[in-house]
Amino acid sequence: MKDLPYYRLWVKDFDTNESVRLLNLPEAGLYLFALNHAWVNDGLPESPEDIARALKISSKDFAK
Repeated sequence: MKDLPYYRLWVKDFDTNESVRLLNLPEAGLYLFALNHAWVNDGLPESPEDIARALKISSKDFAK
């Protein structure tokens, strides 16, 4: 699958998933940015501080 330049996102499944529906807009956006970063970079960094830095968000906001 990694040979593909994209990952599959089934919009209906995403939009109807209860866990996703409970996210507010900033949380959902951060989640999608994290998915994108993980796809391009073969995963996320290990530490929360490094994840926050990679996603261009403060560590304090990321911790929330």
